[in-house]
Amino acid sequence: MISRSRVRAVAAGMTTALTAAFLTVSTAAPTSAAPHPVQATYYASPTGSGSICSQASPCSLEDARNKVRTVNSAMTGDIIVNLLGGTYELKTTFQLTAQDSGTNGFEVIYQRDPGATTPPILSGGKKITGFNVFDSNKKIYRAKVVVDDPTTSADDNIYDLPALGTRQLYVNGVRATRARGGAPDKAISADFKDTNGNVIGYTLPTDSEIYKNMASWGNVGDIEVVADSGNWKRPRYSVASIDGTKMTMDAEGWDLGGFHYPARNVAWIENAYELLDTPGEWYLDGRYDWLYYIPQNDQEISTATFTVGRTVKLVDGAGTTTAPLHNVQFDGLTFSYDNWVEPNSEGGYPDFQGGAIFRYSPNGDDWDDRNYQTPAGVSFSLATNIVVKNSTFTHMANAGLAFGRGSQNNIIDHNTFTDISGNGINLGGILKADHHPTDPVNIVKNNVISNNTLTRVGAEYRDNPAIFVGYAQGTDVQHNTMHDLPYTGISMGWGWGYIDTMGTPVAKANVVRGNLIYDFMKTVPDGGAIYTLGSQAGSYIVNNYSYGNKNVFGYLYRDNGTAGFYDTNNVISNQDSPINVWYRTNVGNNPAYFDAHDNRADGNYFSSGMQNAGAGGSNVVSANTLVDNFAWPEGAQEVIDNAGVNGTHIPVATASSSYSASYNAAKAVDGDAGSRWAQASGAADPSWLKVDLGDQYQISSVNTSAYLLTGLGV
Repeated sequence: MISRSRVRAVAAGMTTALTAAFLTVSTAAPTSAAPHPVQATYYASPTGSGSICSQASPCSLEDARNKVRTVNSAMTGDIIVNLLGGTYELKTTFQLTAQDSGTNGFEVIYQRDPGATTPPILSGGKKITGFNVFDSNKKIYRAKVVVDDPTTSADDNIYDLPALGTRQLYVNGVRATRARGGAPDKAISADFKDTNGNVIGYTLPTDSEIYKNMASWGNVGDIEVVADSGNWKRPRYSVASIDGTKMTMDAEGWDLGGFHYPARNVAWIENAYELLDTPGEWYLDGRYDWLYYIPQNDQEISTATFTVGRTVKLVDGAGTTTAPLHNVQFDGLTFSYDNWVEPNSEGGYPDFQGGAIFRYSPNGDDWDDRNYQTPAGVSFSLATNIVVKNSTFTHMANAGLAFGRGSQNNIIDHNTFTDISGNGINLGGILKADHHPTDPVNIVKNNVISNNTLTRVGAEYRDNPAIFVGYAQGTDVQHNTMHDLPYTGISMGWGWGYIDTMGTPVAKANVVRGNLIYDFMKTVPDGGAIYTLGSQAGSYIVNNYSYGNKNVFGYLYRDNGTAGFYDTNNVISNQDSPINVWYRTNVGNNPAYFDAHDNRADGNYFSSGMQNAGAGGSNVVSANTLVDNFAWPEGAQEVIDNAGVNGTHIPVATASSSYSASYNAAKAVDGDAGSRWAQASGAADPSWLKVDLGDQYQISSVNTSAYLLTGLGV
């Protein structure tokens, strides 16, 4: 791969001369590895059993994994486990450890059977049946559910709901709405105090028909307040008690949710039987184990399918620092119906940002030790050379897929994430130990997130972006399509600059390229299409296309402490958007480490009516092109045409300086012999041009031409 192709100036020392360069590169197709031989092929089915694992006598999924363990110590080819179509009801989490790895450079592959007419679905779901009319006037039906009984064996109650119940119900495969009432007709106010003078809840409106009698509601402990801070936070608080017009919140969640821009304004009240009033709403009464539901107008309850998540985590692949899990693939599978009920506890959901929440920490009370990354239904840690591709993640109770501590050289490719309560994809950690780990095996590096489609994430926790990258290096986020999002598209980095003062950042050399992001920040503000935090030296944002931003602050947003990013050749359009800031840096803070610094944006295209808020400090914004009426020039149109899933890589060119937008680095590799890159007038020598082709190629030739252009009227 050509990563550094330089064209030096021929006009050293001339202050009125420009050097223009044109570069052509002749390549063969991207290189690819030869297919591996196959050592063994096994089969699993939803009803499989035994240990033969043949097509005629398939195993269960767990037994197929155990079969692999007997033959993978010295592999001579790939081991394939074909999953026949149907639903694999996961009684417990499907666990993979180092002993499940591929060896000798070969892979253990769990894939959809080539002959399957339906997809294999790894499901933690439980079907609820037996609905009968409970209140005919309100059209409320109910069914009995079973909650874990600790006095019985695991096998007896394995499909029962956990003690804290569930937070999602899916009817005919569609997420239903937990019973809620809108913001009260007279605003609930956070204006009463306990004896110590601390605000601990709300005063209820006395003239509201819905809320004035809340003290008499049947199960006060189930009630949840969904708050709106007016910024990026959307916490959820649980109720401790209601006495008259005083609603007291559980102290733990209230305290944790009050850190850093306390979010107390009520968006809505949720999860009470008394709020059941709209078709499609449901409520689970945890006291008596009754599930209540009002059918949609066109639903026949006797034939509808009701599913709740039961298994807390569907798949967990975890190695150790001395024995990582490695060389495992998942191909063509569907992951659905996990369960995460921690927000039902007294801690609630005290969100901090981007799907991370606050929790009390045994390590101390500093905020950087209290960040808690909420879990994913499918997760990996201390895992290398893992591939997850061509798969679907849907109906998930929090994040869909996560690669955490020690994840290296993994690929997430051509998957679909939809109807996810939290983030679609999580990569990397957010603790100080993740920022500057003492053991390099714990670094998250060289992972690829490519060609995925992410839509309707943050369905429950609306502060969650589609893709979240914490402290990581060498990450390549390329050619993904993201849309219909409540918040940010891609969030990369953590720490707000503060953590960078505490140790050498591990985060660096991250790339976000060729992505399509639209119809985003529909609910939550203070984010962006591509949002960053903290120092990430040598990182760049390139060839991305974005439009349809519904909320402040901007499209390309370099927030607190961001450093080392180069934004170039991106196309930003205010189509379907009220937001006119295409590029923003956060500067002017005290202390100074909160400032974005040493970032650069040039060679980008933005539509008329837009502006940047990027000037300030050591950030450089120059040579960007305003385009009237969406009449995109050829270079911008190429970015638009190739953004998103299955787009073609566009060579990335950067330079030491550019004379103007008409002579930026991209002009040197646009295939047009009439266009040029030119260094800035009076730029210090040696000037340089760098070209990254984006993939590995066999290079047959490189031709450069340089011209000395005198005067400024080129």
